[in-house]
Amino acid sequence: QVSSGLGGALVVEGGIDALPGFADLPERVLVLQQIGYYKGDLAEGVIELPYADEILCPGCWGALGRFTTINGVVQPVMTLRPGEVQRWRMVHAGIRENLNVVLVDATGGRIALHELAVDGLPLGRLEARELVTLWPGGRSDVLVQAPLEPGTYRLVDEASAGADSLLGGFEPRDVLAVVQVAGAPMSGELPTDDLQRFRLPSVTDEELTGAQSVEYGILFEPLRFTVDRAPYNPARDRTLTLGDVEEWTLRSVNGHGAPIAHPFHIHVNPFEVVSMVDDRGRETLDAPGW
Repeated sequence: QVSSGLGGALVVEGGIDALPGFADLPERVLVLQQIGYYKGDLAEGVIELPYADEILCPGCWGALGRFTTINGVVQPVMTLRPGEVQRWRMVHAGIRENLNVVLVDATGGRIALHELAVDGLPLGRLEARELVTLWPGGRSDVLVQAPLEPGTYRLVDEASAGADSLLGGFEPRDVLAVVQVAGAPMSGELPTDDLQRFRLPSVTDEELTGAQSVEYGILFEPLRFTVDRAPYNPARDRTLTLGDVEEWTLRSVNGHGAPIAHPFHIHVNPFEVVSMVDDRGRETLDAPGW
C-alpha cells in the first residue's frame, strides 16, 4: 500500500509550536514518496509496469528512472524570500531508498538545515546539519534560512554507496525540488528559544534492569527476512516486563553475515539510541537521540 502511494502527514501541534520564535514561522509539510508512476505518452497505448512483482528488488527503482516526489509532485518549485526562515516538516513515506537530504547552491555548496526534531521528538536544540538522512518511515523537522543572494537553489538527495543504501545497491544523486530565492529581502533570524525542556530525559545506566541482543537478516533472491538467522516466526515472542528498562544491541546483516543498512523502529514507544557503529567499527552517532 505504501509503495503505491498510501501515505500522508499527521501533524500534532503543541510544545515547541507555541514558542514565540516558532509560532509565526511559515511551515511546509513535505511528504516524500517513491511511487512507480507512469511516464510516457498515454496516446501511444503503452503502459509501463513498474516492476509490480518485484517491489523491493535491488536496483529496480533506479532502473525505472523515476524521481522521489514531494506531495505528489515531481521536482516541485518552492519559493522563499532572501533571508526568510521557514520550518519544513519532512516525512519519508517511501520504501525504496533512504534519502540524504541536502540544500545546495549553483556551485554545489551546502546550506545548513537546522534540525530541531526527529520522528516527532524534539532534540532539545537546533542542530545545524549539512545533510539530513531519512530512512523509510522517518521524519525530520528542520528550519531553513534562505540565502541573502537571490537565485535558484536545489534540494537534492545525495548519492549513497551500496553499503549505506537501503537495498545494498548504489543510489545516484537526484533532485528533489527546486528552491527559488526571490523578492524583497527579509531580516529573518533563527529562533533562540530554549528547547532543552522539550527533550525526553536520557536513560541512565543506573536505570537499566536487563539487556537483549538480536540479529536481523535480509536475504535477496527471493526477498525474505530472518531474526537470529531463522525465518521470521510470529509465534516466537520476546516477553518484556512492564516497567523494566533494557539496553538492546541490534545488528542488521545480509545472508552471508555481512553488515547491511536497514531501519529499525518500535511501534508506539520511543527509544533512545546511544550508539551506532558502522561496518568498519566506527561510531557514527554524534549524540544520543530519541
